[in-house]
Amino acid sequence: MESHIKMNQKLTTASRSALGTESSFAATQAAWRFYAHEQTTLNRLAEPLVASSLEGVESYCKDYALVVHDWSILNYNKHESKTDRKVLRRSNIQGYELQTSLVLSDNNGLPLGVLAQNLTTQDGVLSSYQKEGVQAEHEHLQELVQRVQWLEQQPMTKTQVHIIDREGDGVEWLRACKTSLWLIRCRQTSTVDYQGKSYKIRDLAAQLAAQPLVRQVQYQGKTAYQAIAECEVTVTRAAQPKRQKALIKGEPIKARLIVSRILDANHQCLAQWYLLSNVFDQTADTLALWYYWRWQIECFFKLLKTQGLHLEDWQQESGLAIAKRLLIACQACVLVWQLQQQNTPEAQQFKHFLVRLSGRQMKKNRPITPSALLEGLWHFLTLMDTLDHFPLEQLFEFRQNIDSFWRSV
Repeated sequence: MESHIKMNQKLTTASRSALGTESSFAATQAAWRFYAHEQTTLNRLAEPLVASSLEGVESYCKDYALVVHDWSILNYNKHESKTDRKVLRRSNIQGYELQTSLVLSDNNGLPLGVLAQNLTTQDGVLSSYQKEGVQAEHEHLQELVQRVQWLEQQPMTKTQVHIIDREGDGVEWLRACKTSLWLIRCRQTSTVDYQGKSYKIRDLAAQLAAQPLVRQVQYQGKTAYQAIAECEVTVTRAAQPKRQKALIKGEPIKARLIVSRILDANHQCLAQWYLLSNVFDQTADTLALWYYWRWQIECFFKLLKTQGLHLEDWQQESGLAIAKRLLIACQACVLVWQLQQQNTPEAQQFKHFLVRLSGRQMKKNRPITPSALLEGLWHFLTLMDTLDHFPLEQLFEFRQNIDSFWRSV
């Protein structure tokens, strides 16, 4: 895990070796033997992630654990050695599809851990929570039902609320998870019943009067304001999954329609989101804030890809090898998230120190980010490793050599 506490570059995407190892090649061979060992299974690699997630929920959640689900394409178009790549949906990209379930704190929206991951290959699904081996691939929302049911069985002390973007606007899975709590973004053309009449979401939303402005927000880098409107609705429409043409009728679903409007200083609408939820004991503006925090999973995917570990440049030659290494890399991300949650003066000082070590230029409104902490933490551990293996006298000698070099230039 320590070898993944770093920022990768496209030409250096292997696990880095510490100074204590005999050579970089020896470290690479040791990692290969670890991943190839028969007891290094996805389930076992996921155990520390689940355990740390449960501990994080216990420590940093008040009443609810916000479980965010999303899917992301891994582009391996140029990696012909990966023979189990698949052509991904709605694109010509060859690679894998990653599914992640991330748990957030209901206090501040910061990530706490990774509860489940799937990697879909040409041969099927490799899962951190299902039985070992390749599983049959299902539609996203079909698999989501199984995942939610597994998550609800975990010994979590807080109530789970499952948060999904517009792909979660599917009646079949909502009915299948009727005992679970959920918060989804729905499509404007979906239909609901309100006061005995059927409406499209956008038409009903236009009739709802917004409450006074609830908070100031940032929209596209500028200050804006959020207004909320809501009403109780019933979802009665039949489901029509892609795998079959016949409609599937079911029992009505009672829910809240929450309309989140982003306004400028002149009260002109800049953006609008339509949310459905069966959480009835929280205010509408709280639910809107919870959905806003869903963006953390997009930040996690960026940390894995372009802003951090460069996952799409890893050279492992199979989906299974990628999935195993990914679970280790996620542990490094969790370590950074745990540090981000600490608010003691000592922790704040250490975090700012790590950001300085990272050498990054930070925005005033975001002085600390997970990617900067990850990079700074690698430099710090390298520094401590250096002090363990080289005497100070020798390091000062190295510095004098550098000084002499600069003077001669």
